Amino acid sequence: MSRKLVLASHGKFAEGLLHSVEMIIGPPSCEVEVYGLEHGGNPFDYAKELEEEIRLNPEREFVIVCDLFGASIANAMSLLTGYENVFVFTGMSAGLVLSLLLSYTDPLDEDGIKGVLDETKQGVQVIRLTEDSSESEDF
Repeated sequence: MSRKLVLASHGKFAEGLLHSVEMIIGPPSCEVEVYGLEHGGNPFDYAKELEEEIRLNPEREFVIVCDLFGASIANAMSLLTGYENVFVFTGMSAGLVLSLLLSYTDPLDEDGIKGVLDETKQGVQVIRLTEDSSESEDF
C-alpha cells in the first residue's frame, strides 16, 4: 500500500516544515502534499477535495498531519477518518513527520500509531544547562 502524507497547517507552517525535513533527509520516500490555510480560506473545502482523492484511491494510505488539535484544520480533516485508509495526527512537528517518513513506513496499525506517538513524544524535552555542564571541558 502506497502512502500519501498531507501536511496541513495555518499559514505557511507546513510548507516550511517540509522544507526543513527535506534539508535533513532529502526527498521524502512518499508523496507529500502541503495545505496552508490562509485568511478567508475554508479548510472544509480542502477536505472535500481530498475526500474525492481518498474515495478514488481506497488502496492508498492517507496520513494527514495537522498543526493544532481542536483547530479548524484538524476538525475538517477529522471528517475523513471515516475511511479506513485515513489517519489524522495533530501536533505537527519535524519529529512527527520524520517518524512517519523514516521509522513507520509500513501501513499504519494500532502498534504503528502508538510507536509514532511515543517516538514523537520522546523528542519533546526541556534542556537546561547545569552549573557543572557549563564548566565542562568538552566544549
